[in-house]
Amino acid sequence: MANTTNGTGTPAGTTPAVDPTPIPTTNPNPLLADAQDKISKLLTLAASFPEEPDQNTLTSTDLRLASATPVQFLERAAQLAEAVPVVGAAVDTNVSVLRNAVYSELAYGALIDQLNTLARQVGMAIASRKLKAVKVARSFYQVAKVYVNTDAGAPMKPHVQELKQTLHRKRKTKAKPAKAPTPTPVAPPAATQTIKA
Repeated sequence: MANTTNGTGTPAGTTPAVDPTPIPTTNPNPLLADAQDKISKLLTLAASFPEEPDQNTLTSTDLRLASATPVQFLERAAQLAEAVPVVGAAVDTNVSVLRNAVYSELAYGALIDQLNTLARQVGMAIASRKLKAVKVARSFYQVAKVYVNTDAGAPMKPHVQELKQTLHRKRKTKAKPAKAPTPTPVAPPAATQTIKA
């Protein structure tokens, strides 16, 4: 019978896989310069936008109140304060504060919409590219898991194990809330009898 191995336990006509020790990539990221340019433009835009002195101290309650109040309410309050100054004076109503808030939301609300759209667009593009790569990498991983069980693929086993570990990293599990103690039923007090003399 003809020799079917080459002496290393590998089928004749094939060579054992070379140990593919991972080498840190030295390839420059071709997208990095473009991303940094866009980030720089966004930072310039952010720096040009006037900040309110107290904007970084707003609480979630403050934000809910602001977003729940329509600008039409502010505009009508401004009109009423101008029409009836005595009412406005009673609560120190500054009409310019009301009007500036209306102008700000009407002008820059569209900017927020565009920035949110841009964030979604960039996020979806990243996810789409990643998904294509994920499908390729997972297909490769499935084939590699079979290949390492052959003589030729044995040297790759540690590296496929590393792939497995990176894929199945331990996820932080949420601590389960402690169960409330079961209340012990309390027996009703014994009925007292009144003895009539």
